[in-house]
Amino acid sequence: MRFEEFAYMRWAKTRGQEGTHRLTSSSMPELSAADLGLSAQDLVLAPDDHDRPREISARVATHYGVPPECVLVTASASYATALAFLALLEPGEEAIVETPSYPNLRILPGLAGASVRALPRGFASGFAVDPEELRCLLTERTRLVALTNLHNPSGVRLPDAALDECARVAAQAGALLFVDEVYLDLAEGARTAFRAGGNRVTVSSATKAYGLGGLRLGWLFAPPELIERALRLNDLFVVHPPFPSAQIACRIFAQQDAFRRRIREVIGRARPVLDRFLAGRQDLDWVAPEHGLLAFPRIRGLADCEPFLERLLRERGVNLTPGRFFGAPAHFRVAFGRDPDLLAEALRRLGAALDGLPAAARLAP
Repeated sequence: MRFEEFAYMRWAKTRGQEGTHRLTSSSMPELSAADLGLSAQDLVLAPDDHDRPREISARVATHYGVPPECVLVTASASYATALAFLALLEPGEEAIVETPSYPNLRILPGLAGASVRALPRGFASGFAVDPEELRCLLTERTRLVALTNLHNPSGVRLPDAALDECARVAAQAGALLFVDEVYLDLAEGARTAFRAGGNRVTVSSATKAYGLGGLRLGWLFAPPELIERALRLNDLFVVHPPFPSAQIACRIFAQQDAFRRRIREVIGRARPVLDRFLAGRQDLDWVAPEHGLLAFPRIRGLADCEPFLERLLRERGVNLTPGRFFGAPAHFRVAFGRDPDLLAEALRRLGAALDGLPAAARLAP
């Protein structure tokens, strides 16, 4: 089978781990078993249900206010996305995907033989989505419209009204609105875009907001008929999610107050450090997101910042994610949910490198 390489993920697993000051990991700091108060006795190896693990499925459904028949707990949000796309798309159909975008949203339609059309979320608009622009892109072959909220890579949150309008526009063409919400729980008071009985599909996970990436556990919200089709696909691949991971993830919802407090504390310590740095740089432009742990600045005058980022890593040990992976080479992604002292030093080194950037390296404004 031919498929496009997921270049970002290969980079994230290899080059993204280099450097002494890495701002590449886009999740909350990882938690340990001790942080969760776990012992070996807490890890249940036997399933409580081979098809849909009962306890974690019930907790996810209750927490997000989604009917149980619309919930499928899976082995990661990436896998949930793949199940949804493969269950929805047929050869010759189209997916409309935001850009800049998380790369797997652009790659996965090709596995189903579908093509992709780009829906711009540009810097000039504050990475917003224009429902009228979406309407103009829809054709009789459009089956799926894919967005992220909070936006990956910029961290910008889409207003509920914009998502509602995108869903209405997609429905007029007989398409579904797919929303990747893996960062949404970082936003206080946010609720899933999924609505029972509508044309919406969402995915999320235990990784980004909860610092439990090692569990490889995610969930898909979709109409019951799509959930059933995804279950049949799941039988071909993973069969069922990892049962110990499902048991551990239940603690997210049993200890939600503690997790919410941790999110507020991490963001509350780190965000002012980033804000102060960016406010003092006249050579950087950015859209300040209201929530989350991501920012997506660009260097004024550079059409492609990756050579600069390579030197920054090689000479100063600071690692930032190149924007080319998201379709925006002038930008770089900063994942700032780190220790404030490490973050401050990384940004100091970034500033020193920017100060040394020769004017000849920049384009005319």
